[in-house]
Amino acid sequence: MAMNIPNGDYLEFASRAGSISFWMKTTQNPGGIPCEIVSQHQSTASGPGWGFTMDSSGHGQIYGKSSPSNQVLGISDSTVTLNDGNWHHIALCFWFSTALPQALWIDGVNKAQAFNGGNFSTSINGRIGRSNDGFWPGYVGQIAEVGIWGGPSVTGYLPDDAIRALAKGFRPPEVYTKDFKAYMPLVGDKRDLVALDGQPGITGGVTFVDHNLRLF
Repeated sequence: MAMNIPNGDYLEFASRAGSISFWMKTTQNPGGIPCEIVSQHQSTASGPGWGFTMDSSGHGQIYGKSSPSNQVLGISDSTVTLNDGNWHHIALCFWFSTALPQALWIDGVNKAQAFNGGNFSTSINGRIGRSNDGFWPGYVGQIAEVGIWGGPSVTGYLPDDAIRALAKGFRPPEVYTKDFKAYMPLVGDKRDLVALDGQPGITGGVTFVDHNLRLF
């Protein structure tokens, strides 16, 4: 069972992510402005940060900015349609400098990667769903099996084999434990929201509607 995210709702995480893994299912068409599915940046785009977006064709992109005027990362995939109403596994891998490539994995395949041209790390809380910046439409769809790796002093960069296992349905805690920060199955039970190393798994209000978890 998954979390349903209506328009305007979001899940917030306080850990600086090095990698995020999750399943998504949607038929949303965001129109001319891509919707942000996962993001970690300030409300006015006045500082560094990053986002994972989906455009009107259902294609995914990761972007990173070291400042509002300096985009240091932009990688995208044009082969998988994410808004086809089927479940897709997503893995986003970051190294907040230039040592390793930033990578976008879809359904267990590395679809795009690139070395960024600057540091886009930020201490702002991350979000799944509606971002801090109202310019971007919020994600409308389902999310399940969220795993977060990384932190202020570690990378949390997922190995290739771990990502392929996640895309086959293995749970994040079973696949890769190094730098593991949070696991959110999102199955409509508060006991299933797990955070490690003192990192909060969720913030904000929580209600349960028809066994779907909504956070806002």
